[in-house]
Amino acid sequence: MRFVVRIHQQGWTYPELETVWRESERLGYDGASLYDVLGDSGPECWTALTALTAVTQKLVVVPLVLANPYRHPAVVGKMAATLDALSRGRVILGLGAGGSATDALIGGHGPHLLRAAARHADLCNVGFDLPVDSWRSLGPVLAGYLGEAGRSRESLGFTHNATVLLGADEADVARQVSAWAGRRGLTEEAARGRLGHSLTGTPGQVSERLRALAAAGVGWVFLLFDDLPRLAGLRSFAEAVMPALHSGRDEGTEPP
Repeated sequence: MRFVVRIHQQGWTYPELETVWRESERLGYDGASLYDVLGDSGPECWTALTALTAVTQKLVVVPLVLANPYRHPAVVGKMAATLDALSRGRVILGLGAGGSATDALIGGHGPHLLRAAARHADLCNVGFDLPVDSWRSLGPVLAGYLGEAGRSRESLGFTHNATVLLGADEADVARQVSAWAGRRGLTEEAARGRLGHSLTGTPGQVSERLRALAAAGVGWVFLLFDDLPRLAGLRSFAEAVMPALHSGRDEGTEPP
């Protein structure tokens, strides 16, 4: 299983991004991503990704996902090919729909997304905090679409988006859930309902859920740490969860 740090950079400064990316690489994460929302404050996605590839050596870089209406497809293709060359093959191009000459990730919702992914993508990104049973159900559907496109099931990787609240023990987990709820104006009961399929729990509980996702076919996990740009959650996950589950760059594997 490979682990990517998912960053929603609204309100961030570029120095904060660089600090998190450098630390993610040091800790052994496989990649990091930025989102593409022009109306939000914070660094623009592609400009920041370009700068961040220059200060890292191993992280796979992912726009998750580029909004197609913002840029002409020919411009996106040239941007992606150029950055992929400059970064020595470290770009996965995340799109709402479509494809690219570089490795491509297609993300979104619904049957049209699944068909597009089956025809064009290397990776498929669906929903957020998706239950394990949903991945089990999606597998045969995607296999059917892949067959229609003349592709094997192994040619398309599943990527899972996950909220992460990792606690040292049950009391720490409860504290983090309470804080998460407070920041969103939710009751703790409502928060636990929303977090029911997230990576919330102790290291053992989170590892168990990740093993179930891996058994359902998920190969990449995009991790949304609630405390970023602070680094405690990033470090805790790398130290307490990743070693037993990681199958990324340190074992010689390459991006798809």
